[in-house]
Amino acid sequence: MAAVRTHFKPEFVNRVDEVIEMAEGLAQTAARHVADSIDRAPDPSRAAGAASARALWTPFQPPGLGSAKKGPFFLAPINPYRSRLSFVTRYRIEADASRAWDRVARGEVDWSREVLLDREPAPAPPAGARPSYVVGRIAEDSPELVIAEVNSDAAGILVLTDLSYPGWSARADDRPVPLLRADGFFRAVALPAGAHRVAFRYRPASFYAGAAVSLLALVAGLALLRRGEPAGAP
Repeated sequence: MAAVRTHFKPEFVNRVDEVIEMAEGLAQTAARHVADSIDRAPDPSRAAGAASARALWTPFQPPGLGSAKKGPFFLAPINPYRSRLSFVTRYRIEADASRAWDRVARGEVDWSREVLLDREPAPAPPAGARPSYVVGRIAEDSPELVIAEVNSDAAGILVLTDLSYPGWSARADDRPVPLLRADGFFRAVALPAGAHRVAFRYRPASFYAGAAVSLLALVAGLALLRRGEPAGAP
């Protein structure tokens, strides 16, 4: 099969490498943007809490926060902070990722009630929807798979404050659903009322590229065999 791969255009393989590097770069860029915005925020605890941080480590004693000195740093608990998994019924559209996160970090958005999305969700929660109960938990958690279970009597947006970048997809109740970008850099899905099991799964470009290469190699090999030529023939 290695010999058959020489029949593929180099542009195909090069493009795969570019896509993989792009996905990794986007994740690093997003993480750096969030961290930098927390460092330069007038109220770092507000920005950090929006990113689900429970404590703030800083070389300077933060004013207005109870803190304890731990070596050269100060440790200050953050309250309130957004749970890693949350459910809201209000949203607005902000397609620019950096601008969306900056608005949240500055406190312009009440993340306990609202989320900024990159596009219109489907199904969209009806205006004025207010759930009387929401029960949610993370049932499975690994680097490439996060499964969340949520139950609510109203439609809404399930937000997971893990970075969103190419390769991630979502399924709700074992059906594919659009993966939304929440508050610039996080993951979200729109859900109708009721109990749901949502799986966020990571399949990097290399996974699909490998499958495509294997399929093309198989097709090329079969074609050569039908022509009666050895696989390594020029």
